[in-house]
Amino acid sequence: MDAHRRTGADRARPPGREAARLPLCDPTVGIERRPAPPDRAKALAENQVAALWRLDVALREKTQWKMLYESAARADEVLCLNVEDPYPQDKRGKITAKGGAIE
Repeated sequence: MDAHRRTGADRARPPGREAARLPLCDPTVGIERRPAPPDRAKALAENQVAALWRLDVALREKTQWKMLYESAARADEVLCLNVEDPYPQDKRGKITAKGGAIE
């Protein structure tokens, strides 16, 4: 028999499946996903946030905290900002988001 010929039973199976011995069905059928653990993180109360603003720390840290708090941006997005990226008149800024997209 020719090495490149396949029988009718072999045609039903994709090439390469014989060598890899992959299962014909989904092996995860019947397995339940574990529930995600509950999120126990809590937002700061207004008085706690106000206490942060009153701390005696460098202006850079206060600015970073304020940007993180008010924008809900990820820390790496705020840390990667350059001086020319924020547009104070519009209260907006140019950031490089996850995946490299510039927003």
